[in-house]
Amino acid sequence: MATIRDVAKAAGVSAATVSRVLREDPTLSVQQETRQRVFETAEKLGYRKPEKREKSAENQKKQHHTYALLLVLSAVQESLDAYFLSIREGVESEATRLGLTAVGICRSVTDLGEAERSRIAKEAEGLIVIGSFDALAVRAAFPEIQHVVFVDYVPEEPLGYDVVHIHLAHATVNAIEYLHESGAEKIMFLGGPRNVATVRGSFTDFAQEERAAAFVQHMQAIGCFVPELMLPLHDWSLDEAYDAVRAALTGGMRPEAILAASDILAIGAMRAIADAGLSVPDDVRVMGFNDMQGTAYLHPSLTSVHLYAREMGEAAARLLAERLDGRRSIPAALALPTKLIVRESTGVRDPEHEAVLL
Repeated sequence: MATIRDVAKAAGVSAATVSRVLREDPTLSVQQETRQRVFETAEKLGYRKPEKREKSAENQKKQHHTYALLLVLSAVQESLDAYFLSIREGVESEATRLGLTAVGICRSVTDLGEAERSRIAKEAEGLIVIGSFDALAVRAAFPEIQHVVFVDYVPEEPLGYDVVHIHLAHATVNAIEYLHESGAEKIMFLGGPRNVATVRGSFTDFAQEERAAAFVQHMQAIGCFVPELMLPLHDWSLDEAYDAVRAALTGGMRPEAILAASDILAIGAMRAIADAGLSVPDDVRVMGFNDMQGTAYLHPSLTSVHLYAREMGEAAARLLAERLDGRRSIPAALALPTKLIVRESTGVRDPEHEAVLL
């Protein structure tokens, strides 16, 4: 008998998406074409929904809990960002496993209509926040919701809320050390800003982005910081990364290595290097962040810091379930490790070589 995973593989979507499509979850945002493909694939494979079983008292208690999602990206932005999609899939799949039911999705704390805000505040027992939202803004928007988990952002004032994040500063320092030990002193940083939603609207600050701040601090500490090699971008797009690196190389700025704050930016940088008549890694080494699917198949393959995005989402759902079940009363802050996947773009020809960053 076909399983949900069989249907997901054949339809080219996640198992969580298949589960929510088949049970017609109203909070799921996918294209109609995707829904139709899932239904047709399930029918073709002969998938049958498992018969409902008598729920234990414990499971009945879990099913009672509800939560809402607050997302920093628009629907379009999220569909193009594999990192945030992975976080959300982790949240939704683990929440489903734990018996948590989603009752709403919102993408702003300042533009949210009062009717929808009131509905979510009334129906949701907990809130999972994915992205950079100021804790004060969240409390102002949802003062009724006591149990909140922030994912991928550590608020300056956490207000007793739970936090799950990746220690990007440590990963950045370790990435610099790897490049420096391999002989690179002139290292360029390529990154975008952190946009934080507050009660007064949002603000953008490149210096407060964790990787950018750690880069400046550590490069100064080892005596290798060159301000001109900091290339702040207005967004995180491939085109802007390409243009910035190409302009720098054309202007005579020649780094020995480039540390890009995402794989997309690293890919733009690699293309700019090639179009300038230079070679990766012989002339310029390149390293990215995220280790997104496909980076091992680039030419040359891309060295990247693997971020456990899906695991962050899963951990957030577990933390929320603990609070809602009454198994924990004190706030928790969980920092996940990263892994440096070393490939050809930094000079290593063995794609299996990897180093763990803690």
